[in-house]
Amino acid sequence: MRVSDDSQSSSEGLPTAVLSLIQKLLAPHQLTTIQKQLLEQCWMGATYPKIATLTGYEDNYVRAIGAQLWQALSQSLDIKVTKSNFRAVIQQHQIAVSHQPASPLEFPQGQVPLESNFYIEHEDLEAICNETVMEPGALIRIRAPRQMGKTSLMARILESARQQGYAIVTLNLELASTDVLSQNSDFLRWFCVIVGRALHLPNRLDDYWEPVCGSRSNCTEYFEAYLLPELSRPLVLALDNIDAVFNYPNIATELFGMLRAWYESARYGGPESELWQQLRLVTVYSTEVYIPLDIHQSPFNVGVPINLPQFNVAQVSDLVKRHRLNWSMSDIEQLMTLVNGHPYLIRLTLYYAKQQSLSMADIYKTALSNTSMYNNHLEKKFWSLQTYPELLKAMAQLIDGNGGESLTPVVRLKLHGMGLVDIQNNKVTIACNLYRQYFRTMLHGKSV
Repeated sequence: MRVSDDSQSSSEGLPTAVLSLIQKLLAPHQLTTIQKQLLEQCWMGATYPKIATLTGYEDNYVRAIGAQLWQALSQSLDIKVTKSNFRAVIQQHQIAVSHQPASPLEFPQGQVPLESNFYIEHEDLEAICNETVMEPGALIRIRAPRQMGKTSLMARILESARQQGYAIVTLNLELASTDVLSQNSDFLRWFCVIVGRALHLPNRLDDYWEPVCGSRSNCTEYFEAYLLPELSRPLVLALDNIDAVFNYPNIATELFGMLRAWYESARYGGPESELWQQLRLVTVYSTEVYIPLDIHQSPFNVGVPINLPQFNVAQVSDLVKRHRLNWSMSDIEQLMTLVNGHPYLIRLTLYYAKQQSLSMADIYKTALSNTSMYNNHLEKKFWSLQTYPELLKAMAQLIDGNGGESLTPVVRLKLHGMGLVDIQNNKVTIACNLYRQYFRTMLHGKSV
C-alpha cells in the first residue's frame, strides 16, 4: 500500500507527518535537535560517519544517540527497531494507523487535552521548554495573543515535569478577585495560601507574616522558610494569565519584582541559592508588559522567552489530515488567506468542515452570516472592545487604512494581546482577513 508521496524516495527528507508520529511514540519525552537531525539523515539512508560529518558531532556520540532512539522506538512499538529497518517499520506503522478508526472530533475550546490527536507541536519549542524546566532555578516566559495555544503548551511542560516527579502548582491570576487585587498585602497573602493549598500544606501565614517587613518580603520568607523546605523535590510554579495584574500597577510591581528576585536568588551561590534552585517558574501572558518596570526588577527580560507563532502551511496540512478532510493545497491556502495561521480559528474551521461536510467555498460564502461558525467568536471580540473606546477607535483607524503609526504603544499591545492585530517591524496590521471583513462591516456597514 502506498503510504504517501513523501516517502517514495530515499533522497527526500523526513516528512512532517513522520516526525510528528515519532514524537507521539516517544511522548512525553521530546526529541532534541540532534535526534531530529539523526532521524532525518537515517530516513534518507545516510551512514553514521556521514551524519557525524554533517552535524559536527563525534561518530561515537552519533551512534550512541541512534542506539538510544532505536531502543526507545522498539519499546514503544513492541518490535525491534534498528537503523537499517527504521524507515520500513515506521511506514508499516503508518499503514496500520491509517486503518484504525478516525479519532473522534474534538471541539476546540480551552486547553487542548494531553491525549488529544489534534495538538500540533511547535517544532523545537516543546523540547526547549521541557529541557529548560529541568534546569535549577529556571524561568520560562510563554507569550502569545489569546487562543494561540499558550495554556496547552504550558500543560505539556507541566506533564513533562510531572513525569520527572516534580511538584506542580498552576495558578491562574484571572481567578484573583478585585477585593484581593485592591491591596498588595491581600494579594500576596492570597498567593501564598493558594500555592500552599495546592501543595496540601497547612496554612501557616500567621507564623511568618510580619506587617512591618512588607508583603514582598513576607511572601518570600513564606516560600523560603516554609513551602520550599517542606518539599523533597523541585517545584514547578506555573502562573497563567499574569497580564491580569497589568491593570493594577502596585500589585504588578510587587509581584514581578518578587519573581525577578527569586530568579536571581537561585544564582547567588550558597545554601539559600540551592533552595531557590528547586523552584522553576513558568509564566504565561498575552501581551508584552505595558506598565513601567525597573529593568533590574522585571522578570520579562530574563529566563527563556517562548513566543508562540501562528501555524505554518505544513502544520495546517497536518491538521487537515488529522481531521480526515480531502482538501487540496488550494483549499489550505484559501483557509490561511481567510484566518492566517491562527490556531483556534484553523481548528474551529476544520471541526465544522468535517462535521458538516463543508467546502472552502461554503465557508467563504457564510463566513460573516449570523449562522457562521465564526459568529460567536467574532461577537465576543467585538463586544470586548465596547468596554475600551480607545481600542475600538484604533480598530476603526486600522480598518480605514490609516495605519498604526498614530496608535500609542499601550493601545498596540492591548490589541495584539487580544489577538486582533499583528505587529511586525513596528507596523500594526489587522490579524486576518476574517477580522478585517467583520470589523469593517460592524464599524462602517461595508462588506468586502
